[in-house]
Amino acid sequence: MGDVVDVYATPTDAMANANATVIAQSVVVRQVDTDGGRFGSASGATGVVVEVSVKQAARIVAGVRTGSVDLVPVVWGKA
Repeated sequence: MGDVVDVYATPTDAMANANATVIAQSVVVRQVDTDGGRFGSASGATGVVVEVSVKQAARIVAGVRTGSVDLVPVVWGKA
């Protein structure tokens, strides 16, 4: 917890731009929940709670609904 990540979205729609796009930058990870053997389609999933603004939250939700979302650690001082 406390890690800083950039959030990328990649649309799955064949007609959409298939390149990953940054949808939120330098967001703080507040909680990570690893599935402990629950049943159903969520089995094996990891949930991540991030602290974001309302605008960032809307972009992240849209990214999740239209494709895949990836969290990339921010490494300070690296280009």
